[in-house]
Amino acid sequence: MEQTKIEANTNVDEKPIAPTDIEENPVQVNGKLKRPFPILLIAFAAAVLLDLLFFEKSWGWHWALTVNIYLAAAAISARLEGKRLPPTSLTLIVLTSLTALLTGFRSASATSAALVLVSGLGMLLVTVSLLNGQWMQFRLRVLIGEFFKLIPSGVIGTPSLILEGIQLSQDNKDQAPEKGNHGLAILRGVLITIPLLLLFGFLLASADTIFSEMLGSAFDWLKLDFFDHFIQHIFIILLLTWFGAAALWHALTKSGKQLAIQPDKPLFKPFLGMTETSIALISLNVLFASFLVVQFRYFFAGSANVSIDGFTYAEYARRGFFELVVVALIAGVLYFSFASFTKRDTPAKKRAFSVMAGLLLAQVGVMLISAFQRLRLYEQAYGFTSSRLAAHVFMVFVGLLLLALIIMELTNSFRKLGLVLVLGVLAFALVMVGLNEDSLIAQQNLERAVQGEKLDAAYLVHGLSNDAVPTLFRTMDDAELAPDLQEKLQLVMACRYANFKEVYGNAPWQSTTIPTLVAGRLYQQHEEVLSSLPLNTTLSEKTITIDSEVIWCSIAPD
Repeated sequence: MEQTKIEANTNVDEKPIAPTDIEENPVQVNGKLKRPFPILLIAFAAAVLLDLLFFEKSWGWHWALTVNIYLAAAAISARLEGKRLPPTSLTLIVLTSLTALLTGFRSASATSAALVLVSGLGMLLVTVSLLNGQWMQFRLRVLIGEFFKLIPSGVIGTPSLILEGIQLSQDNKDQAPEKGNHGLAILRGVLITIPLLLLFGFLLASADTIFSEMLGSAFDWLKLDFFDHFIQHIFIILLLTWFGAAALWHALTKSGKQLAIQPDKPLFKPFLGMTETSIALISLNVLFASFLVVQFRYFFAGSANVSIDGFTYAEYARRGFFELVVVALIAGVLYFSFASFTKRDTPAKKRAFSVMAGLLLAQVGVMLISAFQRLRLYEQAYGFTSSRLAAHVFMVFVGLLLLALIIMELTNSFRKLGLVLVLGVLAFALVMVGLNEDSLIAQQNLERAVQGEKLDAAYLVHGLSNDAVPTLFRTMDDAELAPDLQEKLQLVMACRYANFKEVYGNAPWQSTTIPTLVAGRLYQQHEEVLSSLPLNTTLSEKTITIDSEVIWCSIAPD
């Protein structure tokens, strides 16, 4: 409701993007493109390239190149349309490109998922704010609204692009029938010819082996093995072209309008009185305080109270851990809702609300510390895993988000919530990259084994990606490592090496990331030691036995 009203009112006194950007970045009044067919060709070429590079290839550089190809297509298309990108859009493109490329430098599951999430969010932001560069100014509801606008564009974007190209071609003929447009004619001829060449090339290559070989090594993908998957290739190319062209159409026709971002103003007119809000906040504060009184004996005594009360570490750590995290998230949403819907028309009411809501979030912060402590005790008892480490980092960021909400309340700057969330997701992904989660997990679990705890060999074999290989070898080569632990670790690495050769032995470059290359080099350096360790063979599969536990080597570490 408010958004529609804002867009209709273009005279709102709000700081827009610099006039120079607007002047050099003209948006056509009719929302049509000047070169629709070249943009459609860019989308088609990108789709063919992605299909050619990654069809039936195991995971590697897929996401990094997909994101960067789209960003390059968006920048080139804007250039073709004669539009200069604002500095904020260029900054976003660089950040999105770098976070996508980092997926080729880390293989750990949680880190990869975070990088895919943040770079995917960056792609969406580039699409909805390419020309106006206002992504840093988007309020949360504006951000969500802009994303929802992508849904109809995904349906009508490509047909609109094609129709605009046809109409533009016809208009050019009508205006200058004697000259014509040779450039568009050539482009149309290329678009018509490429599918025909592909179709008949596949058929002829499948009909004659000698002709197929004559196509040359540069066109190996045109041979019979490609024709066997002809339908799949065509479907993938058409699907990628459709969505790629739709995204470019939206970015070039819908993102140029300067949105009038209002100062802090609730989406709806406040309708809750201070009395109702006070009752809710006071009651929740009392409930949370009662919970924390019970929790303090566990928080300060830790493992001693666990044993006294008869709980196991697992029961203590798991009991209520996820519930506490959910409480923190719901409390944050509740806080934002009360701040938006409560009528606070006097300074006294504003101070009272800030005190009650701030106290609520402060108690939630203590609950997060309690949950953090529970998880720490669980890790001390059973070791580290990717999900446990990611949960640790996630809780820290939830706490920082709650702190940001308090600061935004005190400074009356809730309009920055959208930017805070975007930057928070970016920071989470970069922190996970910096931690190198699987290397850290391997180091912590090996230190536990050195101190006398049981070595979780199965997790070292199957639970860690190639990011952990340098740490595992570094520990295995340590001259001060106990001989029995070194022998177990050598078996672990021999098992991982057998699986590595099976999975990555003949892998193409598209599936060979930086951690894979590093791991391969280290395996080759230690091949003499690892090859001297005979592995058991069970049902034609290689296994190792450590502490009476049979561990299969065939499950891929990544």
